[in-house]
Amino acid sequence: WMRDYETSNVSVVQGARFECRIRVNETGFEIRFNGRFAHFYKHRVPSRKEYQFLVVKHNLEVFEYRIQKELTVPYYQKFTEPLMIGDFIYINGIMRGNFAVFLQNEEGNSFQLLSALLETSTVRICAVLKQGTNAANSSSQSLRSFSLKRDVEFEIVIANKFHAMEYYVNGELLTPVMIRAPDVAERFNVFRHCGGKIEVKIVAY
Repeated sequence: WMRDYETSNVSVVQGARFECRIRVNETGFEIRFNGRFAHFYKHRVPSRKEYQFLVVKHNLEVFEYRIQKELTVPYYQKFTEPLMIGDFIYINGIMRGNFAVFLQNEEGNSFQLLSALLETSTVRICAVLKQGTNAANSSSQSLRSFSLKRDVEFEIVIANKFHAMEYYVNGELLTPVMIRAPDVAERFNVFRHCGGKIEVKIVAY
């Protein structure tokens, strides 16, 4: 059985906190530490429904655990409720290349939130309102170098605040935040991404 696995050189430091994510799919388990791929094990029983318990042994202190169901997030996804002021969107994904993230309001206007460039490890924070498919005014843009790497999981939280759209990447607030433009709608009801080089695992709002 131990021959039916893939592994990668990923290490954790004794005494340091880390996140271990175990993703169960139809063929086996994918295990990541701090977003980095570590192991893949094939199932030992015919159905993954047979697994009912997670057992932690030896010298490991568990601070918290959670169970989440992943979604197949399409290029275009409509929210069950609009993302209004005071709400936030949580995105978990794996970077495969350059990508951009958009929200869309009820009038059909696209609001570009951010774009990431793999080659330069740079996240571009955008405040660009596009009327339909035509680019309109750009109210604010800033560049920020950040450690987003190919095939490594990342988390983005975008908070729709009254004064600004705030961005958090892997728990860190990216500054400066965008000051809300007068013509930007306060309600968003569609999430979409483009570039085809981002594997979005979870979108929660």
